[in-house]
Amino acid sequence: MGFLVRPYRYRFTGEDAALTALYNATDGPNWRENSLWLSNAPVGSWHGVEIDVYGRVVRLNLGANNLRGTLPPELGNLNNLQILRLSDNHLSETIPATLGDATALEEVDLSGNALSGTIPESVGDLRALRYLLLRDNRLSGTIPATLGDATALEEVDLSGNALSGAIPESVGNLRDLRYLLLYDNHLSGTMPRTLGVLRKLQVLRMERNSLSGIIPETLGNLAALQELNLSDNELSGSMPESLGNLSDLQFLTLRDNELSGAIPATLSNLSLLRTLSLSFNDLSGSIPETLGNLTRLESLGLSFNRLSGPIPDSVGALTVLQILDLSFNDLSGPLPETLTELTNLQALVLGENNLSGSIPETLGTLTELKSLLLEANDLSGPLPNALGNLSELRFLILDDNELSGAVPEALMLLTNLERFSFRDTELCLPLEPPLRAWLQTIASLKGNERNDCLS
Repeated sequence: MGFLVRPYRYRFTGEDAALTALYNATDGPNWRENSLWLSNAPVGSWHGVEIDVYGRVVRLNLGANNLRGTLPPELGNLNNLQILRLSDNHLSETIPATLGDATALEEVDLSGNALSGTIPESVGDLRALRYLLLRDNRLSGTIPATLGDATALEEVDLSGNALSGAIPESVGNLRDLRYLLLYDNHLSGTMPRTLGVLRKLQVLRMERNSLSGIIPETLGNLAALQELNLSDNELSGSMPESLGNLSDLQFLTLRDNELSGAIPATLSNLSLLRTLSLSFNDLSGSIPETLGNLTRLESLGLSFNRLSGPIPDSVGALTVLQILDLSFNDLSGPLPETLTELTNLQALVLGENNLSGSIPETLGTLTELKSLLLEANDLSGPLPNALGNLSELRFLILDDNELSGAVPEALMLLTNLERFSFRDTELCLPLEPPLRAWLQTIASLKGNERNDCLS
């Protein structure tokens, strides 16, 4: 015959002291919800507290509950605590080192508070810890090397703090890590090569830091990686060819660095890629024809580099592309006719290049287009009437080209146009009243010193 194990009435002295200390240190009377706290009711009925069958506290879930104050050192007495969720409150001052005494912890979520000071070295004592979530606080100092001792970690989110110094090589010990989020800090030094052993890693985000040196070739070993964002750092050297091994990658963002050399042709292997952002670097050479293999690409940003040669015809294969930004390069040659295949395109940004020839009539098929920016090129000839088909167009920028002739009346169909600029061109405006009335509806119209077409 079986027997029923009844939850004990809460009588663990150390846990009793810990919960009382937490309530008193965080302004318990003014919590958003504090029902039954410090009452004689079983502790498992207190708001946000869960116990096991023996009455031991295993979960504390007090997120977004208006906790104000500090974390008491007595939290370390919760020896059976597995989940600690105190995110989105108003906690301040330091994380107590005694938290490392709560060795049963599997999740620590203190995100969205105002915690300061350093991450305690004792975090390495939490050998069962799977989730360490400390984003959006005011933590400073370095990432402790002892983090690598918490080898069960699956997610580390330290983003949105003021952490500095180098990323410790010991992160390579975290072989079960799936998410490493370190963005929006002041981290410096080089990226550790040991990152390349994290074969389960799915997301690696380190944007908006001060990392320098090269992107390690070993990142190509991260076979499960789906997102890599290293933008807004000081990384230099060439892009590793090994990035083409990341067959699961969907988002590759390396903009705002000091990368040089050619765009590796191996990137064409990334058949699942949805975003490729390499703008604001020092990349040179031509745009690889093989980028046309990235048929799931939705955004391609290569602006503010030193890329040269023509826009490859293969861009027409990127049929789900929504944003194409190749501005501020040294690209030359005509606009490829294959652009007509990009029927989902919303922004075509090709300004500040050396593109020549006429604007193709076929651009009129891009009916989702909202921005057409072609300024500062060597484009010539008239504006095609087909541009009047771009009913969603809001921005049409044509300044500093060799364009000539009258602005076609077909543009009057562009009822959503907010900005139309054609300074330093030979374009002129017909005198017909309907077109002049339409021009009055455009919020920002900038033309030549003499706009009117001569009769």
